Amino acid sequence: MAISSDGKVFTNGANSFGQLGNGTTTPHIPPAEVPGLTDVVDVQAGWFNTVALSVPPPGLRGRQFGSAAKVYAWGDNFFGQLGDGGVLTHSTTPVLVPIIGNVKGIHMGQWDSVFALMEDGTVQGWGVNANGELGDGTGTNLFSPTPIPGLTNVVQIAGGGQHTLFLLADGTVMATGAGSLGQTGLGHNNNVYAPVQIPGLTNVIHVAAGAEHSIAVNKEGKVFTWGRNFEGQLGSGPTPNTRNVPVEVAGL
Repeated sequence: MAISSDGKVFTNGANSFGQLGNGTTTPHIPPAEVPGLTDVVDVQAGWFNTVALSVPPPGLRGRQFGSAAKVYAWGDNFFGQLGDGGVLTHSTTPVLVPIIGNVKGIHMGQWDSVFALMEDGTVQGWGVNANGELGDGTGTNLFSPTPIPGLTNVVQIAGGGQHTLFLLADGTVMATGAGSLGQTGLGHNNNVYAPVQIPGLTNVIHVAAGAEHSIAVNKEGKVFTWGRNFEGQLGSGPTPNTRNVPVEVAGL
């Protein structure tokens, strides 16, 4: 998918749940415009869903969008990914997500956990939550935007397959969700259902989450990795297969 310079969204590919947003469930190879969407500044894709952030030009004049920002979602809704309370089974066209508050940014995890980063640094989530990836403490899928307790001063969200990282303004990182391969970095391999601070990570400026591994970069340009390493994604060579604490990648 892509956003044009005038804020239009173009999509292509698989479309079994209407995730292309073109009003059909037919796959489409050449990129085609999503009808009815304008002033889009960000678009995110999950497994069977898409979410977009639209901000009319007046809202783009400052760093804060205010009430001008609107979030739209389309595709599958079996797990609540549209945030509409479970009214629809799916949608082949964009649906306005009823978020209370001013949205600053959006993020979608790889397996359709959806987040809205609010201007006050809090987070709202909805969608897939079987492993605690939304962080509301329940492990139950959420069908409407729900404030995530305990999260404040969040500046970035990174969603993996079934885990999520939250970067805070003070340079620390919190994690929630699946931990079977150590991807939460908490020193154990259990799932956690609410955000927990990752020990030993400070002065972090960026985080990223793969399907089952995680990465953090600090102010000094050092890179730390943890989680799955069967394919060498931790940058530490072929061993260990997994790691449940952050370790600096040598040579970077």
